[in-house]
Amino acid sequence: MSDMVEGPGPEPGEDVLGVDAGSLWGTEPPPDDEETAPPPYEDPAVAGLAAQTEGPEALLATRWRDVKAEDAPTAWVFLRGWVDWLVFAHKIPEKEIPRCWYRHTEIVEELWAAAAAEHQAWEATTASMNPMTAWHFHLSMMRTRLEGKAQECVANKKHIPDEAYSQTHAPGALLVDEADWAKHLATVTDVQPVLPVADGQDVSWRMAVVDDEGLVVTSEGLHPAAVAATTMVTVSAPRILGRDETDGAVLLAGEATAGQRIQETWWEYSADGISWHRVETSRQSHTRGHAAKQ
Repeated sequence: MSDMVEGPGPEPGEDVLGVDAGSLWGTEPPPDDEETAPPPYEDPAVAGLAAQTEGPEALLATRWRDVKAEDAPTAWVFLRGWVDWLVFAHKIPEKEIPRCWYRHTEIVEELWAAAAAEHQAWEATTASMNPMTAWHFHLSMMRTRLEGKAQECVANKKHIPDEAYSQTHAPGALLVDEADWAKHLATVTDVQPVLPVADGQDVSWRMAVVDDEGLVVTSEGLHPAAVAATTMVTVSAPRILGRDETDGAVLLAGEATAGQRIQETWWEYSADGISWHRVETSRQSHTRGHAAKQ
């Protein structure tokens, strides 16, 4: 036998058997059989709510005056459709919702709030009393408020613009004295309790103000009427107030006058109207800083 010359072995991936090894499976080995994972579960109610928050109903959580300019067309279209449904479904006459309702801001505010209430009443995922108590109950009251708001428009069957009472203010705008308003904002009220001086002494009081530049300004003097000291102690006739709710006892009330001179009060009883006996448990102190029963 002739000597065999050992040559270099086949290169990795080289076709040894005349068949491309990669052609059997392609360039990558076949993937393992893996169970396809199911899509995550999504609650239909939650999905519907998420979609709803992106629609015009989401604007119902916004006050009408706060609706952004870019959202106004969407809000108007929604409100128009809702009002058309409301009028048709509840047979609402024109005297309550006129054909030009969108021209009256006070009516628009009412209807926008009503649309929000009706929407919210039906938002519960389970049956509840909300539609009856939070929507239909208030619907009748809203209709009462709306009636007569646009009488002139209803009578003429067309929109009659509100009359403006000033060339500088829009119809319905409040005419405020701006100078007086500025004065009101700059006004500071100071209430100071002062005990009247007794024994006829004539004492004057005045208020002083210092501004941010250190200027002191004072008011005119005020003379509170002097109060004469009460010297005689008097006790009014007692009265029956009724029965105590705890034990049914009769409630008696009396009044004594003499200001700060009264130190203590109590009640007495008598069987014959001649001999009187003090009820110790009725004693009550009236000295300054102490008014508890003894």
